[in-house]
Amino acid sequence: MASIPASELPECEKQELLCTYAALILHEEKMSITSDNILKLIKNSNNTVLPYLPMLFERALKGKDIQ
Repeated sequence: MASIPASELPECEKQELLCTYAALILHEEKMSITSDNILKLIKNSNNTVLPYLPMLFERALKGKDIQ
Protein backbone atom coordinates (compact mmCIF):
# COMPACT_ATOMS: atom_id res chain seq x y z
CA MET A 1 0.00 0.00 0.00
CA ALA A 2 2.89 2.38 0.65
CA SER A 3 3.67 2.40 -3.05
CA ILE A 4 0.28 3.95 -3.84
CA PRO A 5 -0.11 7.69 -3.28
CA ALA A 6 -2.91 8.50 -0.84
CA SER A 7 -4.63 10.56 -3.51
CA GLU A 8 -5.03 7.42 -5.63
CA LEU A 9 -6.56 5.24 -2.92
CA PRO A 10 -10.23 4.31 -3.18
CA GLU A 11 -12.28 6.60 -0.94
CA CYS A 12 -13.28 3.80 1.45
CA GLU A 13 -9.62 2.84 2.04
CA LYS A 14 -8.64 6.48 2.54
CA GLN A 15 -11.35 6.89 5.17
CA GLU A 16 -10.23 3.75 7.00
CA LEU A 17 -6.65 5.03 7.02
CA LEU A 18 -7.79 8.39 8.38
CA CYS A 19 -9.53 6.65 11.28
CA THR A 20 -6.53 4.38 11.88
CA TYR A 21 -4.07 7.27 11.94
CA ALA A 22 -6.37 9.31 14.19
CA ALA A 23 -6.63 6.40 16.65
CA LEU A 24 -2.85 5.99 16.67
CA ILE A 25 -2.33 9.70 17.30
CA LEU A 26 -4.83 9.65 20.16
CA HIS A 27 -3.10 6.64 21.68
CA GLU A 28 0.33 8.24 21.35
CA GLU A 29 -0.96 11.41 23.01
CA LYS A 30 -2.57 9.33 25.79
CA MET A 31 -6.02 10.61 24.89
CA SER A 32 -9.21 8.56 24.90
CA ILE A 33 -9.90 6.81 21.61
CA THR A 34 -13.49 7.90 21.20
CA SER A 35 -15.51 8.50 18.08
CA ASP A 36 -15.70 12.20 18.98
CA ASN A 37 -11.91 12.52 19.31
CA ILE A 38 -11.31 10.55 16.11
CA LEU A 39 -13.76 12.77 14.24
CA LYS A 40 -12.19 15.97 15.65
CA LEU A 41 -8.75 14.96 14.41
CA ILE A 42 -10.09 14.06 10.99
CA LYS A 43 -12.04 17.31 10.68
CA ASN A 44 -8.99 19.32 11.80
CA SER A 45 -7.01 17.70 8.99
CA ASN A 46 -9.61 18.98 6.49
CA ASN A 47 -10.86 15.48 5.72
CA THR A 48 -14.17 13.71 6.14
CA VAL A 49 -15.28 10.15 6.76
CA LEU A 50 -18.61 8.40 6.80
CA PRO A 51 -20.37 9.22 10.08
CA TYR A 52 -20.33 5.65 11.40
CA LEU A 53 -16.62 4.90 10.86
CA PRO A 54 -15.25 6.63 13.98
CA MET A 55 -17.83 4.76 16.08
CA LEU A 56 -16.72 1.44 14.58
CA PHE A 57 -13.10 2.19 15.38
CA GLU A 58 -13.98 3.21 18.94
CA ARG A 59 -15.88 -0.04 19.48
CA ALA A 60 -13.20 -2.18 17.85
CA LEU A 61 -10.41 -0.69 19.98
CA LYS A 62 -12.28 -0.40 23.28
CA GLY A 63 -10.40 -2.33 25.96
CA LYS A 64 -7.66 -3.42 23.55
CA ASP A 65 -3.96 -3.00 24.25
CA ILE A 66 -2.62 -1.36 21.11
CA GLN A 67 0.92 -0.85 22.38
